[in-house]
Amino acid sequence: MQQSWSIPSLSGILLLLSCLAVHTNVHARATNIIQGGFHLQSVEMDLEVNGSIRQTRFNSIDVILRERLSPNLDGALKFGYFGISQKTNPIFAGQNISGEYVGIDFRLHLIDTPSFKMLTNLDYRYAVADAEETDQTVEWRWHQVSIGLATLTQVSNHLHLSLGLNYLDINGVEKATGTIDQSLDFQAKDSLTGIIGLQLSTEDSGEIGIEFKMGSSQGARLIFQRSF
Repeated sequence: MQQSWSIPSLSGILLLLSCLAVHTNVHARATNIIQGGFHLQSVEMDLEVNGSIRQTRFNSIDVILRERLSPNLDGALKFGYFGISQKTNPIFAGQNISGEYVGIDFRLHLIDTPSFKMLTNLDYRYAVADAEETDQTVEWRWHQVSIGLATLTQVSNHLHLSLGLNYLDINGVEKATGTIDQSLDFQAKDSLTGIIGLQLSTEDSGEIGIEFKMGSSQGARLIFQRSF
C-alpha cells in the first residue's frame, strides 16, 4: 500500500535540525553543561511489512551532542550510521542494507539528586537506508518516535544502576525498483522495551555504560560519554 504522506529528504531534515540547534544555542544559558556521547548498539526487532513479519537486526554507531537547556530539561542532536540485516526479505538486495539517521531528543528530569534520578524523554529520528544489486535497488525511509521513563540509582561512589521502559513507534516505506517494482509500508510489530544497565563514572567527567534491552527490541548498547 502506498503511503498517503510524503517523506521529506534527508538534507531537508538536516537543515531543519541544524537551525533548531543554532536557535537553542543562542538562547541557552552560559552555564549549560555540554556532553558528547558515542554509542555502539545491536538490537533485533520484528517489523510488520505489508501484513507479514520480518525479523530485523539493527547495528548502529551513534554520535550524540547534548546540552542543558534549563535546570530540569536538556536536549540533544543525534546522528549515526547503521547496518540492517533482514534475512526473510524476499528481495535479495533488501536482506542487507545500510544508511544514516538524524534526530533530536529532549529529557525532562523529574527527580535529580546525587543518589537517585528519574527522567522522561522524547526522541525523534528520521532515517534513510538503501542497497543495490544487479538490476535491483531497495530503499528504506522511515520516521521513528520513542517515549521513555528511566531511573538511575547510585550503587557506589562511581557506579549506578539504570532501569527504564521505552515505547517505540516506527513508520516507513520500503521502495524497490528494478526487476521488482513495489512500495510497501512497514512499522514496528510491538512497542514496549524494558532496559537494565550499569553506568560507571570516571575521574575526568566521563561515563562508560552498558544496557540490555528486552521486549520489542532485544539486544545491547555500549555507552561512552563525557561532560565538558
